Amino acid sequence: MALLVIVNETAVRLGQPILLGRLLMYFRHDSDMTHKEALLCAGGIVGLSLFYTITVNQYIFDAFYYGMRVRIAMCSIIYRKALKLSRTALGDTAPGKVVNLLSNDVNRFDLVSVFIHMMWASPLMAMER
Repeated sequence: MALLVIVNETAVRLGQPILLGRLLMYFRHDSDMTHKEALLCAGGIVGLSLFYTITVNQYIFDAFYYGMRVRIAMCSIIYRKALKLSRTALGDTAPGKVVNLLSNDVNRFDLVSVFIHMMWASPLMAMER
């Protein structure tokens, strides 16, 4: 998954403005760029946009999938722990605490799995702007 983020944030996001700049040079009066080169630049922009869209969607799908798997594993661990607790230990624990763990806190793993790569990709995004 990190490979998709690396490719998208370096090659694709940097390649689009470069190709757009070359395409805009075609419309200058003193340009020596051919019509074929301009079409290749436009096709490159469209191709990079399509590649970016497909890979970002695949990355988000995979991230939510692995986040869901982690969430299921954590719910399973919490249930096992709750079943192993003695009656005296269960008396000390409020039922709302277990419900809160299962309903709110475990769902954070879904979001973390999507945004975890942004911790190292954000400096790359900041440098390209």
